[in-house]
Amino acid sequence: MRPTTFDSPADAYDYALNVDRRPRDDTRAAACRDPYWAYHYARYVDRRPRDDTRAAACASPHYAYAYARYVDECPRDDTRQAACGDPLAAYRYALDVDKAPRDDTRQAACASPADAYYYARNVDEGPRDDTRAAACGDPHWAYLYARYVDGRKPVRLGEVSGYEVTYLAGVVNVGCQYHTVEDWAENWRTYAEAEGLGLEPTPADVEALLEAARAAAGKEATP
Repeated sequence: MRPTTFDSPADAYDYALNVDRRPRDDTRAAACRDPYWAYHYARYVDRRPRDDTRAAACASPHYAYAYARYVDECPRDDTRQAACGDPLAAYRYALDVDKAPRDDTRQAACASPADAYYYARNVDEGPRDDTRAAACGDPHWAYLYARYVDGRKPVRLGEVSGYEVTYLAGVVNVGCQYHTVEDWAENWRTYAEAEGLGLEPTPADVEALLEAARAAAGKEATP
């Protein structure tokens, strides 16, 4: 006997897919109590978009993105707005659905240094002050932005100069900086290890980085 209610959205989806083998209003309504199952119902049971499954999926930024990409197969204001509730979902929406940069998806992606970097590299395909400032919220992503978005070549100790060192030392014109000499040294260790340089900075090396960074940034750095 066919059930009249379902204990969970997952049960409703499973029943529609494997027992009914077709969509019905009752299983769809039950699946729509959870964005994950609403998205899966639309994709694998209805196999087409509907306002009710879309609205349910949009309760989650990630399933709003997935719905736009795999069910609607096109951008819409409602799915984009929902995706912008999470920086990763906003970046992926820009990359895979809009396939173009927009102010709203960029602003949302900039809530995360990592996603700001990826947005600049893969969506904008070039540097901007706002994505650079966001990436500089974390030294790892600041370095990657400098190298792969701004296109700055890595430098070695004894060759520090100009704008590049402001990233390696952690001081940039938009204000990203470290607070102790030990932090600067650790940043260099991370960089040297990533580049296979095998260098361990001495206190004098760190002071040289500090001085070069102060000169490059045109302002006083506070170690």
